[in-house]
This record gives sequence, structure tokens and C-alpha cells, in this order.
Amino acid sequence: MKSLCGYCRVSTDRQARESCSLAKQESEVRAYAAYLLTRLGSDYRLGEIYVEREGVSAREVPLKRRPAGSRMCEALRPGDQVIFSRIDRCFRSLSDFCST
Repeated sequence: MKSLCGYCRVSTDRQARESCSLAKQESEVRAYAAYLLTRLGSDYRLGEIYVEREGVSAREVPLKRRPAGSRMCEALRPGDQVIFSRIDRCFRSLSDFCST
């Protein structure tokens, strides 16, 4: 069975409190996953939502080198999909996106 996994990250305390808190991101990821599950059918299930609990800069640390990002990349299997609330929560450079 394939998984819909989520990824959430903040890089500053201000982000955590205001614009894109981890709770807000996780809520958006869960809502979109629920929507997708109604369309994808029984081939998919909701997998883990990986959350970077410590402020981690995506500009300075590629996804595969972040604690939760690394765990997620190792756990993903062919056909799995990753959901994030905004692309900059996962990647801040085209090279990181392409290499991942």
C-alpha cells in the first residue's frame, strides 16, 4: 500500500508563532491528505507526518540532512507521495528539489 506522508518545518521562532506554525502546517497537510484519499482510493493510506521540531533553515540544510527530512526520505517507497503546506517549507533551492 502506498502512503501519503506529510512534512512540516519552521526555521524561526517568529514563523512558529505567527505566519506558518507547525500546528497550522500539520492541519493543512492532514486536510489535503483527507481530500486526496477520497480520490485515490484504497491503494493509499495516510502515512507519517514528519515535523522538524527545531528551527531548521532549508536554505542552509538540504532536506536529506535535516532530522525529520532524513527519516522521511529513508522511509519513502516507490509510489508514496509527500504533502507540504508550501514548497518553501520543504525546499528553498532548485538544486535541493532536483537532487531529492
